[in-house]
Amino acid sequence: MMNDEALVESSSLILVGRVNQIASRLLPSDAIVTDVELTATAILKGDTAGSTVTVRVPGGQVGDRVEWIFGAPQFFLGEEVVLFLVQNAQGEWQTTSLAMGKFGVRRREDGSTVVVRELGPGTALYAPGGGFASPAPQEEPLEDFLARIAQLAGSRPQQPIPTPAPTSATEDVGGTVEYRAAFTLLGNPPARWHEADSGTPVTYVSTADSALGPTVSMQAVTDALAAWSTVPGVGLVLSYGGLISPTPTPEPGFPTPTPLGYGGCGFNRVIFDDPRGEISNPTNCSGTLAIGGYCASAFPQVTVNGTTFSAITAGKVVMNDGWSSQCPYFWTPCLVAEVLTHEIGHSIGFGHSSENASEPNATLRDATMYYRAHNDGRCAQVRADDIAAAQFVYPYSGPTFT
Repeated sequence: MMNDEALVESSSLILVGRVNQIASRLLPSDAIVTDVELTATAILKGDTAGSTVTVRVPGGQVGDRVEWIFGAPQFFLGEEVVLFLVQNAQGEWQTTSLAMGKFGVRRREDGSTVVVRELGPGTALYAPGGGFASPAPQEEPLEDFLARIAQLAGSRPQQPIPTPAPTSATEDVGGTVEYRAAFTLLGNPPARWHEADSGTPVTYVSTADSALGPTVSMQAVTDALAAWSTVPGVGLVLSYGGLISPTPTPEPGFPTPTPLGYGGCGFNRVIFDDPRGEISNPTNCSGTLAIGGYCASAFPQVTVNGTTFSAITAGKVVMNDGWSSQCPYFWTPCLVAEVLTHEIGHSIGFGHSSENASEPNATLRDATMYYRAHNDGRCAQVRADDIAAAQFVYPYSGPTFT
């Protein structure tokens, strides 16, 4: 979890603005992204070419296809926001460390105005000294927050130039576009791998962590997959398909292919070292560890234990880079295996057991799908609540098709 100093240092643009358009796009690359267009009303750090800023968020829904990345920020039309932004390798603006870089502005019944940050499910975070951070909503008076951020940025809030020129390199490169009133990723209906009902294996491939090396990386992925596959009474079979290169082989017309990453729904994968730069790098040993999620189709739907599920079509995990060099004492094979088990849990449809930092239920607190990693030597293990979830969603008995 980045403190304010690290968040400001990591961001090249900090602004106050209002959301005026949300559009989910199915790109020719087969990835789904959502472009959030804002009108900036004040700039706390950096420069803009105009008052219109477009922020690209991974994931979204187009037709009956859904791409869900746990931990992505959520937006609503007309919402006032404070955003911390960086540019990715393609020159597109994105929030710093996903939901960590987005604050919503809310007006309370007593007339006060506050900023609220909701990290949401699925973000794996770490803060030096303080352990793993709570995703619970964080609230502060707006005036106090803006004054502190402006001071840290060494600036005074400036009005942007009122021109319609976009400040993002995001391009409309074709594909299907759907405009929406909100960008939220809350799995309605939830999704699962229907392959479990026939015993068909779901196979993941992976790259290798540059610091841990191929052998350790392969073992960590294999162990994380096995942790979910060996739960008693569960029909889900996750298998490991071996190592792949993070950069596809050049082909005619594509002499420099795009590195593999989270975007796109073609196959199940675990990608180390964030080769596409989709996750903001850690700063001072704080930030995002990994992201995980899935692609899904609204059909076919099945009913399991009274709950209707859509169909997961691809599971994806990307592990961030920079941790092994900044915090080598922390980035151990055991910790990586635990984080992988958690993120693969997201890729098979599971959220968090709890997001309460003071969770009184010891079973929920002990779960590998608890909102924060335990780093207690468990490595690739699932616990009682994880087992109960797997048995509920993936029983041997099979579904009822609807």
